[in-house]
Amino acid sequence: MGIFFRESKKVGRNGRVNVSSGGVGGSYKLGPARITQKANGQQMIRIQTGIPGLNFTKTFGKKRR
Repeated sequence: MGIFFRESKKVGRNGRVNVSSGGVGGSYKLGPARITQKANGQQMIRIQTGIPGLNFTKTFGKKRR
């Protein structure tokens, strides 16, 4: 068991900055797509299909330790 920290703040109209015990990440929404820079160095694109619970997600890059 450990202690975890996570905080999220909205930046501008479509942006978000996430701060956690693992690092700093961010995301930006463009229409039905959200582009994310994760704290571990990976980038992710998620596209909403309009069907509840059905999304397309693609992750790029290698995790950094």
